[in-house]
Amino acid sequence: MPQYTINKKTFSGASKVYDGTLAGIIISLAQNQAITAAAAVTPLTDNGGGAANGTIEAVPVLVNHALVGSDSVAKADAENAFGTALNAISEVIYQINRVRTAVPAFPALIDNTGGAAATGTVAAITQTVAGANAALVSASGAISVFESLVDAIFQATVFVNRLADAVGVSQIAIPASESALLVGTFAPINLSTGGAVSGADALTHATIQATAFDAALVWLANSVKELTTKLHAITSGAPTIEVIVQ
Repeated sequence: MPQYTINKKTFSGASKVYDGTLAGIIISLAQNQAITAAAAVTPLTDNGGGAANGTIEAVPVLVNHALVGSDSVAKADAENAFGTALNAISEVIYQINRVRTAVPAFPALIDNTGGAAATGTVAAITQTVAGANAALVSASGAISVFESLVDAIFQATVFVNRLADAVGVSQIAIPASESALLVGTFAPINLSTGGAVSGADALTHATIQATAFDAALVWLANSVKELTTKLHAITSGAPTIEVIVQ
């Protein structure tokens, strides 16, 4: 932001009231106050293993798959992997609420996702599973759970970006095709993918190919990393002197 020099006569005329100067000064002071308050919040520790570049990438598409050899995903492995992502999302919601207490940009969030109780640390998020050929995950079940986790990621992003605005740091970019409502209650996420399937065909017995499933897991881990990285930036800023009285 530009630097402003003010005195008792700065706003004696109308020009600096309507040209954005007054708004700029107020925003600068408000953001500095928010930066100071947010810096008192203990940062979230992220051991999730994802990578961040400032953008949540396009969501991978999971599709029906018929088993070939051992190229598919076991039901137990899929649900366990999804569970690591769900727990990470609960950690993110917890940290958003902690920052929101210091910077009340919106009401407290309610986490009904079913993730484990937050500890302040994001544990490792599974990003790869072994190929399997029996007791496979149902394609429809896996797709349903994945979509629920994706929705929660974008819902959390809305609130992280609100906090980013409050302290004057850049928002997390999201794909143009994605959006989320400003809804403060996170819906329950059922990790059950239904009964195991054989993968005998890509219709009623359809499963998910392991390589495609891994791509979905990597997307979840990276998206969580985007959220935790931005939250860290929000809580590690320092005020800048942009308004000087002379």
